Amino acid sequence: MTQTLTVNTARPNLYTALVASVEQPYTPKQFPRLIFGDTIGVNLYLANDARSGAAGSTPKITITLDDVTPKGGTFTIGDGTQTTPALDWDATENEIEAALNALNTNTGPFGSQVNVIRYSNGSFNIVFDTAGNRAALTVSASNIQPFSSASVLPIVDGSVTSREQQLILIKADPLVLADTSTAITGGWLMSLNSNNYKFMQATALEAISANYTIEITEDSSSNVDVVARGPVILEPSSKGEYPTLESIESINSISQGYYGLLSGVYFNGSATSVDIPADQVGIWQDVVMTVQAPVSGVHLGGVVDERIVSMKNANSSGHSGAGTAESPIVFLLEGLETSSSCTLRTSLVFEPDEDGGKLDSRILLQRHSGASPAGDFAINASSLSMESGADEEYPHIVNVQFFIGNTINTNGAGDAGKVRFQIKSDVAGTASMNKLALFTQT
Repeated sequence: MTQTLTVNTARPNLYTALVASVEQPYTPKQFPRLIFGDTIGVNLYLANDARSGAAGSTPKITITLDDVTPKGGTFTIGDGTQTTPALDWDATENEIEAALNALNTNTGPFGSQVNVIRYSNGSFNIVFDTAGNRAALTVSASNIQPFSSASVLPIVDGSVTSREQQLILIKADPLVLADTSTAITGGWLMSLNSNNYKFMQATALEAISANYTIEITEDSSSNVDVVARGPVILEPSSKGEYPTLESIESINSISQGYYGLLSGVYFNGSATSVDIPADQVGIWQDVVMTVQAPVSGVHLGGVVDERIVSMKNANSSGHSGAGTAESPIVFLLEGLETSSSCTLRTSLVFEPDEDGGKLDSRILLQRHSGASPAGDFAINASSLSMESGADEEYPHIVNVQFFIGNTINTNGAGDAGKVRFQIKSDVAGTASMNKLALFTQT
């Protein structure tokens, strides 16, 4: 099924810019209803506008909820070194401020205390107490409902004389996004795909009214021109039928999952222990962990594969490597998109041979072949201070959240980002790995 959409870009009111045709540029037209499960072809034209179908102009059609503010769930904020505990979707500015200022042993993000101002649209301004330029804070909104993404925007760039200000905005993801097109005579051919879990969640109970936006981006300048906007009706399924309970529950298998690797400690055995001698102190190294093998008639072993459908379809296994120093465990990110996010969670115990030690940890991400810049990059996690002295066992649970950007997403079959966990100790000792797990949401 193909629909024709024509926009009269000369009309000053965006809500009346969608018209019947190029030949009828003043006759209003409604945006077609969208039904869950359907994919609609769209011929898009701009009436009496030289940009219509021209090279150098890129169209985009977006369908969003009427209200894109969070309605439930939690989020976190980090500075690349530490991350706040989970904050409620409606956390007050005082709660956000207290969580940020508690980072880095109560010195705050990047070593500076902050003030937080929350606005009526749900965004909040982070104002650093001390002057200086700061890197962008990181925000994970993967547990927010409806499915949402976070953006961090610079308001004031810090300097030697000015304090940095950063605006954090969390808003619901588009239900339908068409940002690719093929030029046709005088316009573009596009596709509106409503067969996705976000659309399904929004229409699970009944038909709803949402908003459409049509915009044109000038490739040379990146200027965005919104040319039309208005209401659109979204329906649950074809023939007026609502999704079944089974189809609603299938959202989880499409949108969120995990892949766990367990050592023998969870099967009445032992964790995988490896010594870090004095000549390896202060050196980042891959962890060593033997995944529990299955035992016939007893248990299925230490691999727990509850990955999302797209990852299972892309690769039969969620990791590579044997868990040795020469062949470390590497989680495979194939099947994830740029809108996805992950949390790598580990459990280990470290026993230092000397007093006053510290154990650092990080994740190391490998970019796909089409990435620019190329090469691996790291995200540091929280450190473990071993202040009770030597020959004590120090449990350590690490959670590192990261987004799937355009350098570690799926670039093609067998070509996607990868991630592994590393540690670095400033004293000799023994590291015992209990588990590694990758949690994903898309």
